[in-house]
Amino acid sequence: AVADLEAALELEPSSTDVKADLVQARSMAQCVKLKEEADTLFRGSDATSALQLYNRALEEQPRFLASVANRSACHLALGHQREAVRDCTHVLALLRHSEKGVRLDPSYAPVGPVPEPESEKRRLLKLKTLLRRAQA
Repeated sequence: AVADLEAALELEPSSTDVKADLVQARSMAQCVKLKEEADTLFRGSDATSALQLYNRALEEQPRFLASVANRSACHLALGHQREAVRDCTHVLALLRHSEKGVRLDPSYAPVGPVPEPESEKRRLLKLKTLLRRAQA
């Protein structure tokens, strides 16, 4: 997406829409990179370093669903119950916002990949999130 937007900007250098989309695409790419690095650290049992990277990813995109969900697991692993509950509640709110027929404030819509409503992946994410929140 970034390369396509850069090419579009070369064709239309004065387009504020393309410029804004390019900034957003670069931010998302950075967020994805940080999240993937954090996932690797967390799988390697380095929850403290992973938490720092999830935090950086969420500075880029505060509503990036996968980073919020994974950060909740880090908080739980580190014994940060209050923060784990906060993140789990945030994940559930983001999922609720993206359900069919729900029209909430668009500034609260999740960003990044979101499992389809009624999908098994979405049900599992909800279940894991509820279990984490209960455990915290």
